Amino acid sequence: MKLIPNAGRTLLRSSSIWCVYAAGAFEVVPEIIPYVADYLPRWLVILTLVLSIVFRVIPQKSLSGDRSNADQ
Repeated sequence: MKLIPNAGRTLLRSSSIWCVYAAGAFEVVPEIIPYVADYLPRWLVILTLVLSIVFRVIPQKSLSGDRSNADQ
């Protein structure tokens, strides 16, 4: 297994990672601001994590590596 050469850029621009960041925010915000807990449904975290799986399989041309070296 090899890491991609632009891992930092991928972590900032990947849509699947942004879904994980959002799910984390949806979990943390009600703990910091209890007033918000009444307005954020519990299923919102699960939905964003499921979306991260969906976005993971969608190719993102601007982030895809060189496919000719994929098997090496």
